[in-house]
Amino acid sequence: MKLKIKLLSNTIITNGSGDALIDLDCDYNEYGLPYISAKRLKGMLKDSANELISMGCWTEDKKKDILKLFGNENEEGIIKLSDAKLENSEILEKLSSDFNQEIIKNSFSVILNQTSLDKSGVAKKGSLRRFRAYDKELVFESDIECNYNLKDKLELICLNLRYIGHKRTRGFGKVKCEIIDSLSNEKAAQTNETHKDIMIFTLLDDVVLTSLSGDENTVDTKGYLSASAIKGAFKKLGVEYKNPQNAYFYDDKNIFYPAPMNLKKLKYEDDFVVFNEITEKNNDKKKSSIGGYVCIKNGILTKAKISTTNKTHVSLADKENMSKAEREKYEDDTNQIELEKHKDNKKYKNKIFSYTALRKGQKFAIKLMYDEDFSKLDGKVLRLGKSANSQYGRVKISFKSSQDKETSFNGEFYLVAISPILLRNEIGGFEPSFDALKSALKDIEECDLELKEIIISRYEKAQFYNNSYKCKTPQVMGFSIGSVLKVSGNLHSEIVQLKTQDKFGFGWLKAYKGFNDLKLEKDEEDKQTNEISQNEPKRPSNDELKTIEITLKNILKQDLEQRVFLSKGYKDYAIQDENYKKHGETFSASELSRMQSIANAFELDKDFKMQFKEKYEESAFYKKMQDKGLRLEKIDIKKIMQNETKDEKQKSNKKQKSNKEIYYFYKDFYTEEMFFSIEKKVLISKIKQARKELKKDEK
Repeated sequence: MKLKIKLLSNTIITNGSGDALIDLDCDYNEYGLPYISAKRLKGMLKDSANELISMGCWTEDKKKDILKLFGNENEEGIIKLSDAKLENSEILEKLSSDFNQEIIKNSFSVILNQTSLDKSGVAKKGSLRRFRAYDKELVFESDIECNYNLKDKLELICLNLRYIGHKRTRGFGKVKCEIIDSLSNEKAAQTNETHKDIMIFTLLDDVVLTSLSGDENTVDTKGYLSASAIKGAFKKLGVEYKNPQNAYFYDDKNIFYPAPMNLKKLKYEDDFVVFNEITEKNNDKKKSSIGGYVCIKNGILTKAKISTTNKTHVSLADKENMSKAEREKYEDDTNQIELEKHKDNKKYKNKIFSYTALRKGQKFAIKLMYDEDFSKLDGKVLRLGKSANSQYGRVKISFKSSQDKETSFNGEFYLVAISPILLRNEIGGFEPSFDALKSALKDIEECDLELKEIIISRYEKAQFYNNSYKCKTPQVMGFSIGSVLKVSGNLHSEIVQLKTQDKFGFGWLKAYKGFNDLKLEKDEEDKQTNEISQNEPKRPSNDELKTIEITLKNILKQDLEQRVFLSKGYKDYAIQDENYKKHGETFSASELSRMQSIANAFELDKDFKMQFKEKYEESAFYKKMQDKGLRLEKIDIKKIMQNETKDEKQKSNKKQKSNKEIYYFYKDFYTEEMFFSIEKKVLISKIKQARKELKKDEK
C-alpha cells in the first residue's frame, strides 16, 4: 500500500533549522528535494487516530486495534512507513548531477515574510521573520506496510488527517491524505546455473545498528550490518539463517573486511608503505593503525570509508499516558514547583536526541558458506536496526556470483577475526585464552589447523539474545574484531568459523597468506571506495524528462536566471552607450526611476527599444534619454549559454556543468517565455544598479 499526501496549501515541514537569511527552513534531502520523514508521518497519523478516539468513532475493542497499529513504549506497532517522497522522486534525484541543491530547493518552495504589529498597527522593531514553505499542489508518497485487515481503520485515520506541519492554524499545512493500493511489480527470482555466492544488502534508507558506545542522547551506529540483526530480520520472513555473518561494505567487486590490527602506516607522512609486526621494528618513526575496513589484493591494500549521517529528533512528553490532572499540571507553565517533583519521570520530559546512521545507497555483502541457498529472498526488502518501522532500516536483498577463484591455504598463514571470538574453557565458562583458541581451531571439521602464535589481539564485550528466555545474555569477554592469529595447516576456503556461539554470528575468521610488501592504494582520498556522496546520479533519459516536464521547466528557468546573472555577458551589459558616458553624460535619479517604471510595463515578447519609441517618441523624456545614450537592447541569453568561456571550463572541471553542456542537453525543454522573462529582469536589474551607484556618488 501507499500513503498519498497532496498539499492543498503552502506547508511548512521543518525541524527548526535556519540560517542567516531564513529563520525557519524546511526539510530537504541531500538532493534538495522536499520530503516528510517517516517518524513525523507516523506521529501525525497517531494524532489523527487519537482524535478519532476522542470523538467516539470506535468502541473499546476497536481501540485495541489502534494500539496494535502504532504501539507504545512497551509494544512495537505493526505499521511500517518509509519517508514520504515527491512523485517521480527517482527521476528528480538524477537532476542533482546538473543543478545545485539550492536551485532544486527553490523550485519546490516559496520564501515568505511575516512581522508582528503593535496596538497601533505598526510593525514591531526586530519582529521581521522569514520562513520557507513547500508549494501547494505537491504530491508525496510513502510506502506503508500494515495488516490488511486494519486497512479500513487506516483509511479513516488518513481521511481525518487534514492539517500537518508548522503554523497549521494560520492557513498553512492543509492536505488531502488517502491510501492507495500499489501493484507489486517484483518478478520472481530466476534460477541460474551459476551459483550466486554473494548476498548483497542495498540500503534503501539510512540504517541505525546501535553499538555499545554513545551517551544518553546520542545513538552511535556500527560500520557494518550485524549478524544478529540479519538473522532476526530473516526470521520475520520465515527463513532460518543457521550460521549468520556480519555484512561488510561492498563496492560491486570486493567485500571490505575489518583491517588486521598488526598493519600500520607512518603517522605524519604521506607514505603508502604498510608495516606489519615484523617490518615495523626496522623503522623508528611514529606509526598509526590502518584501522577501518580493507580489501587486500595483489599486494595492494584498499581502504573503504563508510559514509554516515547524523539526524536529530525530538521526543515529546508522553501526554497520552498522563492522567487528566497530570496533563493540566504539565500544561500549566506557572506550576513549576509541581513539575520539579516529577523531573525524573519520563512522562514529563521532552528530549532531543540524535542518531548516527549508515547512509542510504551503500551496499554491504556476505560471502555465503555451507552451500546456503537464500535465492527466494532475492528482491525482498528487510527492515534492520533501530526505528526500522519509520524513517530508518529498509534494506533490499540481491545476489551475485563471486568473480574470485577459491583460494587454498597450506603451511603457515594468518587468520584475522572478522567478528568477535567467544571461547569456552574446560569448565564451560567464557575465556579468551591461547589454550581455548587452540582447542577451538582443532575442532573445525575438514581442517587441520594448529595455533602457532597470537600476533596481536584485544578484548571486547559481546552479548547475544537468548530466545528461550526472551532477553539478552550478560556481556561476556572475547577476542576483538581485527585480532590476528598465526596458524599452520590446510584450509580450503578464505572464510572459516569457530563452533562456539556460531549460531549468533560469532567466531568468523578471514585467512591471509601474508602481509609482506603491502602498499596502500595511491591517491587514497580520491579512491576510497565509498562514492555515495561523490558519485553523481546518471542523467535522466528523454522519456523520463518528459514525465517531469512541468517541474523541469521550473528548475531550468531558475538555473538559467542564475547562470545569466553570473555570466560575463551580464557583467558587460550596459544601459548607456560608453561613448556618452565618457563625455560626462549621466542619468539622473528621477530619469532612472521613471525608466524603471516604463521597463516594468514592457511586453516580454516585443523589442524593448521599439516599445519605448512607439509610446514616448513625441515626449521630451524620450529625446533626453536618447541624447544621453540610452541602450535598450536585449541581452543575448542564447549566446551566453552556447559559448563556453575559460572561467566556465574551469568550473566544469570542478564538477560544475558548463553553460554549453547544460543548454544542449536540455535544449528541447527551454522555452521562449523563459528567455523573454530573464531579458526583462536583466534590464530592470541594471537600471536598479545604476540608481544605487548614483546614490553612492551623491554621498
